Amino acid sequence: MYANSVEAVGDTVKQGIKTQTKAHEALFSEVLNQQMEDSLPNAYENTPKTSADKNRKNAGDDRVLVGTLSKQNPSVSNLLIKHPVYGKDCWNIIHSQINRDKTYRKVQEGAAIYVNPKTLEIMWNSEIATAKEVQTTRENPKGMRQVCLGTISKADPTVSHLLINHPVYAKECWNILSSSLNRAKSYTSIPNNATVYLDAETQEITWQEKKSSPVNALPKTPFINPTEQKQTVGSDLFSAGLAKAVKPYIGKSYNEINCFELLANGLEAVGIQYRGPGGLGGRLMKMAMERGLPENHYLSGEGLVETSGSMVYTKSVPKIRNSKAEANAFYKEIEPLLDKGLILSFSTPSRGHTGIISKQENLWTYINSGNMDHRMGGRGSKGVGEEFLAPEIRNWFTLAASKGEALQITVGRLHEDKLKGNLKPEAKNMRTL
Repeated sequence: MYANSVEAVGDTVKQGIKTQTKAHEALFSEVLNQQMEDSLPNAYENTPKTSADKNRKNAGDDRVLVGTLSKQNPSVSNLLIKHPVYGKDCWNIIHSQINRDKTYRKVQEGAAIYVNPKTLEIMWNSEIATAKEVQTTRENPKGMRQVCLGTISKADPTVSHLLINHPVYAKECWNILSSSLNRAKSYTSIPNNATVYLDAETQEITWQEKKSSPVNALPKTPFINPTEQKQTVGSDLFSAGLAKAVKPYIGKSYNEINCFELLANGLEAVGIQYRGPGGLGGRLMKMAMERGLPENHYLSGEGLVETSGSMVYTKSVPKIRNSKAEANAFYKEIEPLLDKGLILSFSTPSRGHTGIISKQENLWTYINSGNMDHRMGGRGSKGVGEEFLAPEIRNWFTLAASKGEALQITVGRLHEDKLKGNLKPEAKNMRTL
């Protein structure tokens, strides 16, 4: 959800504000800045200091936290008006030359808002992160976007410790760890003294062991669950039942059933209550909110596998150079692991999709709801259908390559006992890693 914009400049700010000369503007800024600096010690004398505040102080960061956007304070102006120091000068600050062109509409709920007491510039998480990225790029002759989060040690034994104590990324800690790029990383294998980095653009976490080259916890080599490899030798009855249960929906339009709704309908057809009081959907949303995540965070194929199944395979492809060759190589890699009823999900920074693996004679297929480019029996309209799997995989490699985006692919198996019982997402364990 985006925060409301600062109250419309033309409608809510009095039209009587007159254009000042450059000399008057400079004089006003100088006087106002001095007033702010003089009043800061008293205004913040009794303000509780959080760990993030201490870190900012230690880092020489002179930004002052004004507050956090919320339903009660949905805009930057709401926070400024209520502030003991900046309240009386709210509109002068917002409409100053350094702030007037900022994209307040794009500031999301939950963002921390800061003011530089010297320049009166307003900043929030993403802007600060961008500033940090620029600084990192200047310091790194290779122009990399890696932000150093810190080093694993007794004081900071996990990646989550480093994120929570970071002045920029603290509030985004659990969103970063549970993202599709990071959720399957082997954090428990990170040794002491390893330096942890965050890509300021993609927010992917990597680390570098002492006296070694950077190590990505999710390399081009995929993660393959050896336990699941054994299970795929024999067909899993529940998964096979799920593949069969979604077939009656073939032919429905996309407006009636999208890709995740198809999966939800299939689950209900095999005896898993998804909708209604106590249903799986409600439990997934409740769990996400309890973890401080968006309520629809787990409402995806990847989310279902994470909370109610086990990962069979996951792979991240940061950059695709030859989409056809890489897609063919990927299919050969994944084919031995396939089984009816497995959940196959594709994800790029701009879109995602999920569906169910099935089989017709000796050909693997993909039952999903979307554009039917490779439908069995001929091309079909947008909706539920069964497509040949190999060309559908090529589609996603081609799409990611055309947009210059990374591609995340996951295959998972849902477990009936987990779907009916307590949900136990793997991401939940990140708090103890």
